[in-house]
Amino acid sequence: MKRPGLSGVTTVALIDDVPLLHAGLASLFTDSSSSVRVVESLPASGVDVALFDMACTARNPHDRLGRLIADPRVRSVVGFSWSADPVLVESALIQGAAGYLSKRASADDLAADLRRIHAGELVIARELDGPRDVARLPRLTPRELDMILSIARGRTNAEIAQELHLSINSVKSYVRNAYRKLGITRRSQAVAWAASQGYSLHAAQG
Repeated sequence: MKRPGLSGVTTVALIDDVPLLHAGLASLFTDSSSSVRVVESLPASGVDVALFDMACTARNPHDRLGRLIADPRVRSVVGFSWSADPVLVESALIQGAAGYLSKRASADDLAADLRRIHAGELVIARELDGPRDVARLPRLTPRELDMILSIARGRTNAEIAQELHLSINSVKSYVRNAYRKLGITRRSQAVAWAASQGYSLHAAQG
């Protein structure tokens, strides 16, 4: 279960980014009156918001984002980038990210957006070219996304069940839910959807 939000202060961790940027982000909120506190890494006690840049992560940023969203130490995960391809923005939101923010934002704007996310809002920075109608995006759970990506990579239901240590009935249930949310009915459509979202399908060749 996700930890409850903290009152007054929003704790923030910067995931998978350069130390210089982390120091810069922390320096924005050094004022003792600031409502945002940047922590050095993801602590065992958890954080309110984890900022994650999909664009700068070399290997499987989509899969890593899903794992971070499922991490019980993190209340909300947010995309964080200098610029954003609409595909990356939409992909992050589909997986359950609570927003997508810009590294170009001022300290005041960034703090305001982080507080809104901490309060439960879904926030996309105005300067990013995100999807026009966020409310209509399907919100796959990390497990449902696992199903779609496994199918797109050529796995059968039996293979998925074995790899993820699930029963075949559980796999079928997850697949049905994911298909319903995406508005698809066939495996070929799952492949097409995954490709359109920028996911790597190289494992389908194995």
